[in-house]
Amino acid sequence: MKMAPIERRSSDRVSLLNAIRVSGKDSTGATFSDEARTLLVTLHGAAVIVNREITPDQRVIIRCYGTDTDAEARVVGQIEKQPDGFVYGVQFVDPGVNPWNIKFPATGPSQEAVGRLLLQCAECQTGELVYLDELEAEVFGANQCLSRTCSTCHKVTLWKTTPQEASAAASEAAGSGEESGLGSLVPRAKNDRKHVRLRLKLKACIRHPEVGEEIVECEDVSRGGISFTSQKQYPRDGLIEAAVPYLTGQANIFTRARIANLRPMNDEKGSTKYGVSYVG
Repeated sequence: MKMAPIERRSSDRVSLLNAIRVSGKDSTGATFSDEARTLLVTLHGAAVIVNREITPDQRVIIRCYGTDTDAEARVVGQIEKQPDGFVYGVQFVDPGVNPWNIKFPATGPSQEAVGRLLLQCAECQTGELVYLDELEAEVFGANQCLSRTCSTCHKVTLWKTTPQEASAAASEAAGSGEESGLGSLVPRAKNDRKHVRLRLKLKACIRHPEVGEEIVECEDVSRGGISFTSQKQYPRDGLIEAAVPYLTGQANIFTRARIANLRPMNDEKGSTKYGVSYVG
């Protein structure tokens, strides 16, 4: 699938399939109120798929069934056309609304994180975008959950990932026999880099506007980025989006990054090892 161009954003993007209703006027001027769904959500908007054409800058009302909340949004423009509808980028008119009931960090995207997850409090079901440090990444890798303070419950509770419908990429990965989840941990690797790199066997999803999307296994991770090996050819200094860790069938967080370096492996598969750095 051809990916939309990657642009600078004010928050990380959560790959989340939410059932919504979109109401407004389409490109012919006809009033509509249709069932739709989100593909990605952010602090200030979303990428939504609707089965009709809508004119850019049109105002629509988005109703999120999961939270029973309405929000007025502006159609920024069409991203692409899929077999089951048109994908539009929408931006909330009021930047203070949050129909997703997801707590985004106030500081926006973090370059000081080893991993990013959308976690949910097991008691109150509050969702929060969580930036993981090295210790939290290891704990989650071992247990698939974290204990952390919930600002709603006002106590320490258990936090787990947020399930969603399986995406096409996730279904393909499952069909090919790829393992879901974080995989097992391997020993730390000490080095003299600016960011200490950990040899955690995390799955990652890499997206590039021309190359497309693929699921890879990280060879190491750090607060500054990741490295992975692939048979696909990514351009040096090319901008990508990376979800680390990537969990099949769960909500995943995509952040902006670039291919900082590459090294051909000279193997029979034509593989290349890539070093990825997160960018603001």
